[in-house]
Amino acid sequence: MCDPKINHPPIALAWQPAQNGLDKRSAADAIQVSSLAQERFVRRLGQMKDDRMSEIAEALSLVLEI
Repeated sequence: MCDPKINHPPIALAWQPAQNGLDKRSAADAIQVSSLAQERFVRRLGQMKDDRMSEIAEALSLVLEI
């Protein structure tokens, strides 16, 4: 969630294992974004709910100014 003192969403988001199906805590950092070939995605390890994906998209659009 956004801090009311800041007018933009966070650019680094973290999740506990119970929130995404993974074994460890995980994070998405919009500053560290890079491109990957689809061939590198061999199998699905976990999943994100739509509202969390929306938060990631919002952070990316802030950083990429789109």
